[in-house]
Amino acid sequence: MPCSAKTLLVGLFASQFRLGWIWLGFYLVAIVSIFFGGKILNAFSKRDNSLFAFEMPPYRMPDLWTATKLMAKRAFEFIEKAFLVIVPASVVSWVLSNFTFGFVYTNQLENSILAEIGKFFAPLFAPLGFGKWQFVASTLCGLTAKETIISTLQVLGTTLNSLSFEGAFCFVCFNLTTIPCLATVFAIAKELGVFKTIKTVAFQFVFSWGFCCLLHFLLKIGWWTAPLVAVAAFLFNKKGNRTCDCLKCNKCKKSLNV
Repeated sequence: MPCSAKTLLVGLFASQFRLGWIWLGFYLVAIVSIFFGGKILNAFSKRDNSLFAFEMPPYRMPDLWTATKLMAKRAFEFIEKAFLVIVPASVVSWVLSNFTFGFVYTNQLENSILAEIGKFFAPLFAPLGFGKWQFVASTLCGLTAKETIISTLQVLGTTLNSLSFEGAFCFVCFNLTTIPCLATVFAIAKELGVFKTIKTVAFQFVFSWGFCCLLHFLLKIGWWTAPLVAVAAFLFNKKGNRTCDCLKCNKCKKSLNV
């Protein structure tokens, strides 16, 4: 689901296209992508009928002092992230957008390092509706932290209005569902190891590219395709002959020795 950093990008889209309801649309897209992504992973994962129990703590109404401390902690974490990640990434984006590969200062963004990198990868994102190098470059810079997508667009003097509605929508959706920030990638590597992290990152990129490519196609041909997507999701969700894990049938009881 979109984290707090990604909601800034959603807010940018909502403000520039003046669509307040679009917040719900992006969260629905995230839910649909999680659904299909989970189905794809389950199709290639080994079946595990082991029982997993998680004890939930008792929930209580928080007092004002606890809520204030939590808000202060979150605010400090954002300020720390801004100074340690966002500001340095913005400086790097400025340097890459003002120097050539020969490290010669230039006033023409078209000749900068960032432009050359964006132009190189632009054909890859053209089917998604945002094949302009400025948006490709900001997407690549967003791998450090998703907040830097907005700062990179500002450095390049570009807004989402320069794209079509479909392209801008898919641009936001791709950055919502693609590879997370480096801090998250490092956390995954710490828990799963390097090899599984590489597979995870590769799957997230390939899935988000294919998902947003299909989404752009559906947006281009019209919203009437939504019922077709719903029918496809229903058919894709049919259990078929897969192993049941409801703990009520004989197979589950036998596998768990219940």
